[in-house]
Amino acid sequence: MSMKKNFSHSCGSLFTDITSTFAMLNFSPTHRCRLVTVYFTQKVLIQQRNESTEIIKFIQKYGAYLNLYSCLVSASNYFLTDVIDQLLEVSSHDLHHNDAMGTLSKKGVLVLYEPVSVHH
Repeated sequence: MSMKKNFSHSCGSLFTDITSTFAMLNFSPTHRCRLVTVYFTQKVLIQQRNESTEIIKFIQKYGAYLNLYSCLVSASNYFLTDVIDQLLEVSSHDLHHNDAMGTLSKKGVLVLYEPVSVHH
């Protein structure tokens, strides 16, 4: 099975039951993060946008696997402020985010910030 088909198949399975599927995934950390982010942005946010407590529970459980930039953009599209606050809380534990924020917060320095993909 090609990597693209394998990824698509796993994404479909993940949509069905994230807990059991996630435990059985044999992908690299990068692929796992991508799958959880896709699940969050395409399923959790869309189906439960009126139930922010359920979304927050998901973030608390799987937040370490989320691509924060993509999730923040998606949550802002639905104006989910408490979800955005929770994502920002998760980001406070992300070393790459903290480094970027440290650079951005320097007074008088113009920094063009663009999200960077980090491969482990």
